[in-house]
Amino acid sequence: MLPFLEWYEVIKTLCWTYSEVFFMSVSIALTTRFLQLTKRLKLYEKQSLSETFWNEIREHYNIICNLVLKVDRIVSPIVIVYSFSNLFFICQKIFIFFEKKKLPWDRYYSTYSSIFLIIRTMVMLYFGAEVNEKSREVLSILREVPNDTFNGVNVRKLEIFFFL
Repeated sequence: MLPFLEWYEVIKTLCWTYSEVFFMSVSIALTTRFLQLTKRLKLYEKQSLSETFWNEIREHYNIICNLVLKVDRIVSPIVIVYSFSNLFFICQKIFIFFEKKKLPWDRYYSTYSSIFLIIRTMVMLYFGAEVNEKSREVLSILREVPNDTFNGVNVRKLEIFFFL
């Protein structure tokens, strides 16, 4: 029975880590797309260009924001569960650390795994928060475009609270 339980723990840990890495990959992809749009806009910042150009940019921005909102609806409950799960295991490792142990490597393992969980949780939440920050950069540039190029149409204010 012991080999089966060991195998189960390894598979469970791999699935847990894989899903967090998947979440970080999706966040990096969305952040990169906002960065690409920001770089493109910085080339034409505060210039009066054609209305079709700015309509195309606004349309791209709205498409990306809608994608972020769809991903957010699906992924945010999972991220909350993983965050609380990580927090539970961090507290458990801290509790184990303060227990009296017979072997010194138990203390080293507990310290290492606690630090690993803390870093992994922080990195996961950082990448999720980066999407929101990069979307705001695009929005601030779009708001500075002269009104005559928009033909009186305002850019819709869209606040994205991605995964948090």
